[in-house]
Amino acid sequence: MSQTIKAVVGLLLVLSFSLPAFAASKVKGKAYSGTAAIVTCNGKSAREESGIGGSFNLSTPCSSGAVRVHLIDKTNSSYEGPFLAAVRKGSKYYSVPVARLLQICKSSAAVGITAFKRKSGTTDLGTLKVLTNTSGAKTYYSQRSFGKSELSTSSTADLDAKCRFGSPLGTTALAKLRKVKKQKLGILIGNSEDLDGDGRENSFDPDDDGDGVGDAFETGAPTLTSTSVRLFSNLKPDLSNSVNVAAYRQAGQNETDIASAIDTLMSQHTTLAIPVLGDVGTTTELNCTGLNYCSADGTGTVQGAGNFPGSVGDATYDPDSDGFGTITAGGTGDFQLQTGANSSEIKGGDVITEIVTDSSNKETTYSGILNFTYNTSPAVTQVVVGSDAPITISYPVTGGSIGTSGNPISVPNSGDVTVTLTVLRPERAAYEGTTENDYHMVGHSLITIDLPNAPGGGSGVGNCVSGYATSDAALSLDTSGAEDTLTDTADDAPTSASNTVTFSINLTDCLANPRSGTGAQTWAAGQSLSVDVQFRNSAGDNAAQKLYFQRLP
Repeated sequence: MSQTIKAVVGLLLVLSFSLPAFAASKVKGKAYSGTAAIVTCNGKSAREESGIGGSFNLSTPCSSGAVRVHLIDKTNSSYEGPFLAAVRKGSKYYSVPVARLLQICKSSAAVGITAFKRKSGTTDLGTLKVLTNTSGAKTYYSQRSFGKSELSTSSTADLDAKCRFGSPLGTTALAKLRKVKKQKLGILIGNSEDLDGDGRENSFDPDDDGDGVGDAFETGAPTLTSTSVRLFSNLKPDLSNSVNVAAYRQAGQNETDIASAIDTLMSQHTTLAIPVLGDVGTTTELNCTGLNYCSADGTGTVQGAGNFPGSVGDATYDPDSDGFGTITAGGTGDFQLQTGANSSEIKGGDVITEIVTDSSNKETTYSGILNFTYNTSPAVTQVVVGSDAPITISYPVTGGSIGTSGNPISVPNSGDVTVTLTVLRPERAAYEGTTENDYHMVGHSLITIDLPNAPGGGSGVGNCVSGYATSDAALSLDTSGAEDTLTDTADDAPTSASNTVTFSINLTDCLANPRSGTGAQTWAAGQSLSVDVQFRNSAGDNAAQKLYFQRLP
């Protein structure tokens, strides 16, 4: 996929931009009560309105190009779906009601037209109707007909036999609007508006080419600016708290217990790293209305500092009593939020907004999207120390089992320590609105070994920059750069106990050759070392499992 097209993968939303001067152009209509409209223009920017009773009347935020309309449900912040303007078969264009009456969409030659040409004046969509397919995906349309001259005829999407969008893959949750009538919303995307023809333009589609590999796992992600909110998730349990569907099924665990274990894992171990925008003298707040893990009286916490943001008016995080928690950067350079959210409460597509207020009380707002979250951790199933006999790890792991902090794996008391790991890939839930019906193991990850703590305690060297080796056909090892990289080349696949990767890491080499700015470390006899086996994507979302090793006395 080209770098230009993949510039869409950022899904970054930047609120507050300057509109150029051009002839007024609006789109109006009426949807169901409780919905809000988003009007995007030319794949570059958008304007959003909360509406009253589902009505909207929005200016188009561009001087020319294709105009699209999307609907969101304000009650639960869910993406409702895009607007279908017309159906084309050959050289003829039909309104959606007529196309349905004549059964035009049964033809494989029929395609949907999803956008209008920007024009001076107002495009009136009238009262919108909705079609829902068997997977719950919604398609909005109008009773009225639009002339060919009004339509952006190159903006097309695939339809099913009943003139509905198929099963678009995309955003599952959008942050609710702030309590103002209108907001400006700028969307940073590329030139192609709907690359895979699923009905959702790229700014709302985390798999814009429809290949089953999330954008965050494909190359070509855009370079983000200092005003971008690029948040990512972390899921890093100890071995004894790890959950992996394939490993649990192999051990005979039932599906109810597995689902419960996943929710416990995610609620206890999923954290978000959130950049804090603004300069010295500014205050930065999070608008997470609709996302329980960072809204008032929700599940979010800050390690060692209590609930975030707590109740409205909380003295620590909400002193101005507006319901939005104040965030500051911690030792990692960002704000670390422990979400307390289970698998149904945090998902890729969740949007947060940062409100930055300067000393003159002027507000600037920026938004960012959570590209992806892992539902399970990787699971090491076998460890080989040097040429010793393999150590098998079975799941669920209980406290005191081999490899946990209370029972670390023994390694020689001197010399190099090389360990070979066989690991089940971490997993994601089936993509909503697709034919997937089970958990999928995530491919295309960058696999690293992270040593966050030094042997015996203190700060470690971080991700190993050398010491990797592998003969696994699914892994690509590159030693030509400043640091070695170990990349999984396999596609996402249904979860399976045979879906593993195998590689080796020389831990003493990693300690002795750290990245620039970090001092070399040694591993003395009797000292323990925690080792994080990490899988991550280009956006930073990562899942890891922590193992423990100890030098013999």
